[in-house]
Amino acid sequence: MRTAVLAGFAGLVATALAPALAVAERDGAATAARAEAEAAPQVAEARAAGRVPVVSARDLAGRPVRAQDGEALGTVRYVLVDLDGGAVTGVAVRDEDDRDELAVLPWHALDTALIHDDELRIRTPESAFDAAPRFTRERLAELTKPTVLTTVTDYWAPLLRFSRGETGAAPQDPGAGAAPGGAAPEPPPEEDAPSAQARRGEQPVPHLLVGRSFVTTLVRPSFRFADQIEGSDVVDAQGRELAEVDEVVIDVDAGRVAYVVLARGGALGLGTAWYAVPLASLRGGARDDAPLQLAARPQLLEEEKALDASRTPMYVPRSELQELHARFDVPPYWQPAPARRSDVVSPPAGR
Repeated sequence: MRTAVLAGFAGLVATALAPALAVAERDGAATAARAEAEAAPQVAEARAAGRVPVVSARDLAGRPVRAQDGEALGTVRYVLVDLDGGAVTGVAVRDEDDRDELAVLPWHALDTALIHDDELRIRTPESAFDAAPRFTRERLAELTKPTVLTTVTDYWAPLLRFSRGETGAAPQDPGAGAAPGGAAPEPPPEEDAPSAQARRGEQPVPHLLVGRSFVTTLVRPSFRFADQIEGSDVVDAQGRELAEVDEVVIDVDAGRVAYVVLARGGALGLGTAWYAVPLASLRGGARDDAPLQLAARPQLLEEEKALDASRTPMYVPRSELQELHARFDVPPYWQPAPARRSDVVSPPAGR
């Protein structure tokens, strides 16, 4: 019953906003088309060469966000990632008028063709953003509840279909990821990660919460923000600290985590080495802020080539991503993987 009401409400909102969407589409089309036309050759060339466009989740935090028609909307504060499946489930944006609430957008509400620009642009006009579901920072952890996350996707799905000129068609997520040969991404099935989560019932879905200066875990809807959030530690099977999550790198087309960057050793950045690991090689803790467990031999970190931490590349060869996942003995994120709910680990004794 609740799902039917939410779906009906989303449909009414889409109908009510249709005139504004049409006007914004007309006014903003020229600007958006020019920007995409400039970016398209580079992206197409990269895909043809088998390279995957990626972006740092932490670098997204703090970026200005504009509507389809260029109207300033606000600033990205946080990015939420499903720790089980690696999908980006939400981008939390603080309004331009400095309200305390955050508008939550699905990944593909962003114009991913322009993801490497200094400013982000969404696929809908300001009016759609203004009516979007909102959460205070203290309530943001409620998005770990599948039913709450579904309210966000149910709101945006018909609006994004309309903005792409689709009428009566199933939502088509543009981010299935490029084929291994470098072709443009194929449209994925209608079902998105949050829909799959909704079938799991009311059990919270563990998430990574990425801010400008931290990465932490959300396990329960009752998570409370501290003034200073510590980063997520990574431990081995015995609970010994190995590293800290420093960065989450997103496959732009797929809207999924391409790899996670771990920082190891050193102090204040001096003598620190950075290593890439697949998200699937990390297991979530049983409580908020609990360390993640590396489900692989710790020696693999020592065997990995250290990364250049000064920048996140704009493109990564798909072959390198495939090899990385193979070394850690986990399937690539673009291939279906079994659910990992049973892999949530309890904290080691004494921690």
